Amino acid sequence: MTKIEFGEKTRLDHYLMDQELVYVNQGSYGPCPRFVYDELQRIRLLQEGNPDHWFRSLKYTLYADCVRAAANRLDCNFEQITLVDNATVGVNALIKSSLPTSRPISNGTILCTNLGYGSVLFTIEEAAKQRGWKVRMINIQHPIENKQSFIQQFQDELNKGDVENIRLAVIDHITSATAILLPIVELTDLLHSYKIPVLVDGAHGPGQAVPHFSLNKLTCDYYVGTFHKWMYAARGCSFLFIRNTEVANQIQPANTSWGYRPSALQLDAMTHFHLQFFHQGTRDESALFTLPKAIEFADQLAGGFDEIYQYNSTLSQEAKTLLEQRWNTQGKDIVPKDMQAPYLKMIQLPDLEEYKKTEEDALRLLTDLIRDYKLVAIILHLRSLCIRKLISNEKYLISCLQQKSILLSTPGNIFYSIGQEAIFMNEYQIIEILIAYWPLNHLEIYRLLPLSSLLVYINNNQQQDDEIDSIAKFLEKKLPDGSTLLDYIVMGLVNKHKDLSLLKIVDFHRCSTTIQMTKELFRLPLLWIAPERRSLLQKRMYIEKTKLEKYIEGFNYVYQYYDKSIAHETNFEPMKIILDCQIINEDTLVGLELQQLTPFRFHFRKLWINNYVRQILTSHTSFDINLVLNLTNVDNITHLHLSDTNMETTENELTLLVRSLSNLRNLRVLCLQRVLNLYPHRYTAPHILTNLCTDFNRLLRRLIYLRRLDLSYSYLQSYIRILFSGLIQPLEYLNLQDCRLVSKDLEFLLSMRNLRYFKELNLSMNNFGTRTCANLILQIIPRCPELTILSIGYCSLQASAIGQLADYYIKEKNHTKISLLSFKSIIPYYNYEFDILLQKFGQIKTLKKLLLFPQLHTYPGVNDDERELVARELYRRCCQTLQTLNRQDLELL
Repeated sequence: MTKIEFGEKTRLDHYLMDQELVYVNQGSYGPCPRFVYDELQRIRLLQEGNPDHWFRSLKYTLYADCVRAAANRLDCNFEQITLVDNATVGVNALIKSSLPTSRPISNGTILCTNLGYGSVLFTIEEAAKQRGWKVRMINIQHPIENKQSFIQQFQDELNKGDVENIRLAVIDHITSATAILLPIVELTDLLHSYKIPVLVDGAHGPGQAVPHFSLNKLTCDYYVGTFHKWMYAARGCSFLFIRNTEVANQIQPANTSWGYRPSALQLDAMTHFHLQFFHQGTRDESALFTLPKAIEFADQLAGGFDEIYQYNSTLSQEAKTLLEQRWNTQGKDIVPKDMQAPYLKMIQLPDLEEYKKTEEDALRLLTDLIRDYKLVAIILHLRSLCIRKLISNEKYLISCLQQKSILLSTPGNIFYSIGQEAIFMNEYQIIEILIAYWPLNHLEIYRLLPLSSLLVYINNNQQQDDEIDSIAKFLEKKLPDGSTLLDYIVMGLVNKHKDLSLLKIVDFHRCSTTIQMTKELFRLPLLWIAPERRSLLQKRMYIEKTKLEKYIEGFNYVYQYYDKSIAHETNFEPMKIILDCQIINEDTLVGLELQQLTPFRFHFRKLWINNYVRQILTSHTSFDINLVLNLTNVDNITHLHLSDTNMETTENELTLLVRSLSNLRNLRVLCLQRVLNLYPHRYTAPHILTNLCTDFNRLLRRLIYLRRLDLSYSYLQSYIRILFSGLIQPLEYLNLQDCRLVSKDLEFLLSMRNLRYFKELNLSMNNFGTRTCANLILQIIPRCPELTILSIGYCSLQASAIGQLADYYIKEKNHTKISLLSFKSIIPYYNYEFDILLQKFGQIKTLKKLLLFPQLHTYPGVNDDERELVARELYRRCCQTLQTLNRQDLELL
């Protein structure tokens, strides 16, 4: 067989690519040589000639032969490697399988880097979400001075602790976007010293990293690589390597097929590991069987990988040098030479007049080069490289922000990119500068946050917070200097440049405003006022005089160092601050009152008020939320949450409340928790109580946009009819938990016309132990066809009544939408009753969560240890019942 001539002649004679194309993107999709493509067509013709013979017999032999060829080429055992379509398939199978580990499965963490390939990072995110794990991302800092400093970034991350929960580390061999050759041997040794298993994503490794690739010489636990990128196989030929063969036979592909339980005859030819991936449904896997021809092409026609490696690595480096000299971009590498991939090269483009340095223009340039010049290359916007230089030079950044010509010609998203990179690099003072000079009318705080850092923080806190709450906590977390990111944002706002900044609206809408965040933001007006004038402020909001004086004194003490760097009382155009508002102490009350004396204007859709604020009011002042509503635009408010922990709301204050709420015409959510207590003895005359209920009813009927109503923990016994009469809005949520309801209250609920809209209903902690109440509950539920969440826990309902409820849902299982059901009992049901209930509820496929176990102290036993043993045995028994129903997905609490 005649050896081919490298260069243009190879392309003309041995590849099928359009000869007019300038093709420098072998790494993405790997076009194969004509020699291999002909074999691909021969295999396809062979299987089309007799499909049954192909799928039932011939394919087995070919697959086993190709696996042996792969093992021989990559220097590993036959039992350690299997063939897959692409690297993504292998990564998904491995990460989503229940990998054997000496550590507990719960509370796991997957370690990765921000250099990872997009689909791999998505797989990690999804696998972590399914298991309730966390994702811990190492944000690699550029430029990288040398290999040791790169490894040190991993060491620094591990030094932060909590390594015992890391179940798997995922690292690249050669990164796709940045063409960095990682020191995988050194990194594997480091991670193994912490007993962390290692998966290497080697999509670009085989055929490029070294001339003679050996899996046996590596020490990683798992390796996923491709044959179609740099080893000449047809597109769709990759491999999954697992060092421990016992582990290999436990891996489950994404598709479960006939390899799940193979016959003894099949196991004579291949292992369970092979057969799991061999059987993936009816498909055309012809590309897998081109591997022998690809090896033949490399070894015989191309002269072997020593010659290929020498030619490719030399040619790519010469091309890189030539382009850098032509574009005058020499010396701008972000990694040392020994960490640059042999074939893939990252080259910085020069400034281009028609293309800005944005992601959008990078894609446009890529498309234009293909369409107009038939040049196929990858153009990426690594914005961090140019932005980092700007961030590292604070004076230069300020000078740029002071030039209107630069600001007007710069796309708005660049300023968000600068903010994201500053936070990513821990250069938080840049945030203060950037916001002070913000050149746009609108600032969305969420868009300032780097997604990689945010993803790590959210995953690290997902067991207790949802995404929005985690964002708020990310803004509030303590930084090394003792401040918070929110502090820098506040300082930027209060120091807004009156001539250069165009900022008019600051939007916190995707950052659920916690109590602490509310306090910080509502301090802006007082912070803007000069320190010597704060103590001269007129008493505000009927706040008790000594408490106001003490508050301002404490404020001045806390902010004495910040005051030195604030341009107090610098007039600029009014600035609207959009946030959720939680009023609990002096901060928010003072901030609301002072806003008209300053440039800040607070606008909020969601408002939480805790009756604790009554403690800071003067003794003769009744608490009236109109004191707050008069200081804002009430038409913006769609959510109101009012709570009275101590149930101190008086008759007069409830009357004031009705009047205040009548101003909130756009309310969609109303929560009056522990507020509406209708104990007869607390009112001066029976008719006053009746009139009050009538007034509340009139109010509720006028709130035409109301969709969620929460009156929980309030004494409403026998008053439901008066309160809800004529209520026809399509309520989606109703919470009447612990409202002391009785049968006649349930009777009226049953008569309500808007039950058919309910998606969530909470009637828990009411005593429905009578047969009448139980029957009414069983009549109410069928009238709520849209219900997804139902809570009837601690209602003294018999197991038989719960069973009847289950029978209804079984009957309607093809139509019901119920996903969460709570029927916790005050004392545990009998074991046989739990068994019967689970047998029934297990048949309802939409149901994903059952809350059925009572408090620990209610279980039999002389002490907590004995009671815990009983509770655990009950839980085990219930899980076993679900397993027999194949309902392990049904969560029990």
